[in-house]
Amino acid sequence: MGGIRPGSGLVLGAHHLKENVHDSKVIEPALAQFERLHGYLPKEFVADRGYRGKSEVGGVKVSIPRPPTKTSSAYQKRKNKKKFRRRAGIEPIIGHLKSDFRLSRNFLAGVDGDRHNLMMAVCAFNFRKWIVNYQRALKIWLDTIGQVWYNLSDNLIRLAPIPTF
Repeated sequence: MGGIRPGSGLVLGAHHLKENVHDSKVIEPALAQFERLHGYLPKEFVADRGYRGKSEVGGVKVSIPRPPTKTSSAYQKRKNKKKFRRRAGIEPIIGHLKSDFRLSRNFLAGVDGDRHNLMMAVCAFNFRKWIVNYQRALKIWLDTIGQVWYNLSDNLIRLAPIPTF
């Protein structure tokens, strides 16, 4: 269970559970962790179609994807489609954590080992994202410096007086 930041894909929260529980039992600990990390509760929590439970938990609305009604405007349809697609984008990140960051099997002992394994995988995932963004920014900066240097040196060669002997 966790939260993903829209746009960047960084994992903002991850919580270890001792057993495999239903989604309706997971929302309250997820919201408690979110409030502890960010200092406020979100207005809305987006769940997948398999969620069965309360429509509101602790003052937070739980949204589930449903077919649009006949009275829904085109704007409402677009807005809901975008919101629920973002929820579907979490599944590939979980898949990457399991396959690329060894989260499918825990090699550390006990419940604390499970928790440490989860946190290390999430930190490595976020660190890799940060490194990729840093490399892109560095490449853009170096390309800009190289272009400026090339233009500057080209202009200096043209402006330099031709020596006469």
